[in-house]
Amino acid sequence: MKILLILPEFYPSSGGGIITFYVQLIKSFIDKGIKPTILVGSGSSCNLYEGEWEGCKVYSLQKNRLDKFKNQFLKFSTFPNIQANLAAAWAMFEQGNEIGEFDIIECTDWGWGYIPWVINQKHKTVIQFHASIGEIFFHDPIVGKELEANICQNIELQTLRFANMLISHSKATQLSWEKLLNKTIAYQLPVYKKEEVKQEKTNENLPQNYALVVGRVQYWKGPTVLCQAFEILKDKAPHLLWIGRNSDYQNSDMAGYLAKNYPTIWNNKIKNVPQSDAKEIENYQLNANFIIIPSAWDVFNFTCVEAMALGKVVVCSSGAGAADIIQDGINGFVFEKENPQALANVIEKVNNLLPEEIIKIGIEAQITVLQKLNPNKIAEQRIELYKSVLQQDAEYKSNIWIEDFIKPSNSPNNADGVLNNVPLKTISTHLKERLIKKIIR
Repeated sequence: MKILLILPEFYPSSGGGIITFYVQLIKSFIDKGIKPTILVGSGSSCNLYEGEWEGCKVYSLQKNRLDKFKNQFLKFSTFPNIQANLAAAWAMFEQGNEIGEFDIIECTDWGWGYIPWVINQKHKTVIQFHASIGEIFFHDPIVGKELEANICQNIELQTLRFANMLISHSKATQLSWEKLLNKTIAYQLPVYKKEEVKQEKTNENLPQNYALVVGRVQYWKGPTVLCQAFEILKDKAPHLLWIGRNSDYQNSDMAGYLAKNYPTIWNNKIKNVPQSDAKEIENYQLNANFIIIPSAWDVFNFTCVEAMALGKVVVCSSGAGAADIIQDGINGFVFEKENPQALANVIEKVNNLLPEEIIKIGIEAQITVLQKLNPNKIAEQRIELYKSVLQQDAEYKSNIWIEDFIKPSNSPNNADGVLNNVPLKTISTHLKERLIKKIIR
């Protein structure tokens, strides 16, 4: 079976959940004698690593192709992210067809690399949910980008349904998209195999007795809920390290918002540690008292599984897909998402665990990962899903309105067409305010 993976990121260029998912899945495929071909790129990344990884050929989106297709989506120049994502999708479609023939094309929802393949229908297409652009806008809206969010969400509603198969590794995401698309979504847990589970070790450079969060400092990752829980706990709140880069929030940044609104918590009880590499993060995880996943929403969250595989106690929000594999009080703890009191209650409970209880829960966590995320079992299930896809008829029925919206065009449309409809007074006021902000920065 020949498989082409269209991915927005891949090892070694980045280090998000998509990479973790596919590094693990590809290794399980290789054990089954299947070596997928990988094409990597997005509207914001091109000319990345090319060569081989674990015997699989890796190609990168070429910048000249991306630039060529950007010029064919000038009608979206007032929304440069939409323009870039659509351009990247069609550029990778062109490049992927030149690489060779494939039985299955698998894409992620984020980045829209799937769009040309589901419209074209010459190949069987599988889409793996990871957190689409439209979903992120919904869970973390950005002031001033409401129209862009609506356009992205409608593009996804009109195109995702034409995939031969859609797969989610979160039950909540599965149910959400089934309602939106009126289409069955397959549910399959991800592969996860820890090559070597190391014994806990001390590090004189690390603080002692701390809890840990690993993830971007981003609204939907739950930092506000965590700060509110710490306010409830007061002196009972543990010291906590949050490893991850800052992000934009409400025309400012999330860390700045937290410092302003929770001054006794953020940068005091909770300290933000810059993004670290995988080995450093593992060291933090090994030495932490317990790991918190406070997400208001997360399709899965691999940091939870990483911690469980290391035998750590995890406190996971019900908003994270990883909560699907946790039995509360047995192999970890689950609290109601976006509920600071519920989180505070669980943190207090974990703080009072006896040493033997901590060890028992950690062992159960490791067993859960070994059994439920078993590479051999899940690879076999995945291959069977692909085989069923190969027997399906085409999903897409030609729709000229959809195609006119998302296909490349040589039309000279650009931002001028939009700006010509905006009063000069509005444009001049905006220009003045924008220049002031730029100078202040």
